[in-house]
Amino acid sequence: MVYAGSSAGFVKSALLIFKSGCKTGDYHDDMNSTNYEQWLKDYLIPNLPPNSVIVSDNAPYQNIKVDPAPNSSSRKNTIFTMYVETRIIR
Repeated sequence: MVYAGSSAGFVKSALLIFKSGCKTGDYHDDMNSTNYEQWLKDYLIPNLPPNSVIVSDNAPYQNIKVDPAPNSSSRKNTIFTMYVETRIIR
């Protein structure tokens, strides 16, 4: 279950319920970036009043790298491609 609220109460129609596949009893094992992104796009954001601010914690599923930067173990071609795509070099 994912929900959001404020001092004015819960956000109407922002409730997401999905069946747990977790065997450990820890709900954190079920929440992932896919479920979180679906909830934001389909449930929370469309139901927020104008000029709302979303404050969230630092849970791992809320902090995914869409295009992670190459690191020291990246192949030369991967690094070169990233430089070209981001127009660092032409």
